[in-house]
Amino acid sequence: MKDMEISISGINVEQGIMNSGGTAEKYFRVLNVLYKDLMEKMPILQTIPDESTLRNFQIQVHAQKSALAIIGAKEISEKAALLEDACKREDFDFIQKNQPVFAEELTELTGNIYTALESASALMPEYDNALQIIEDM
Repeated sequence: MKDMEISISGINVEQGIMNSGGTAEKYFRVLNVLYKDLMEKMPILQTIPDESTLRNFQIQVHAQKSALAIIGAKEISEKAALLEDACKREDFDFIQKNQPVFAEELTELTGNIYTALESASALMPEYDNALQIIEDM
């Protein structure tokens, strides 16, 4: 695994590995957990909130902001931070303009993570359960 070059579009993998404990194996475990969480929360994150759903949307954006930063997805993490701040200000204009782009990029990133997990499962016999969390869904 140490010799395997890991590349995931939209993610600084080297930073993510450092943030996740320093090994690729630990990084893929973090990616597993994040992928599962994103799949569960995607309906909330893909919907422009109204007054009644704003607080839940804010909580989910906050959680994903932090998780995305940990894996090295700085750009989309920063977009999540801007959305979180807009929620705090109840700036629905900003949210309506920026949430669709965020949701689209998050969906793409989630697909990239899945592809990476799939590749890791195929390339790492010592970690052949890289997709276990995904398969358990």
